[in-house]
Amino acid sequence: MKLSVFATITACVLTEIFVTAATSGGYPWGYKHNDPEMASPEQWTEHYPTCGGSRQSPINEH
Repeated sequence: MKLSVFATITACVLTEIFVTAATSGGYPWGYKHNDPEMASPEQWTEHYPTCGGSRQSPINEH
């Protein structure tokens, strides 16, 4: 029983750590071309290299 509780708590903590690490540090992006607070479509590949295709954009999962 104690091992099961410990394993569950450990799994929850590790999941939170990995999810936080995966979603933090992203640069704000948007579709406006004149907003200095976020990357416009022309700048997406600078911050998100996988968005370099002709029909690709970042996805906000928050």
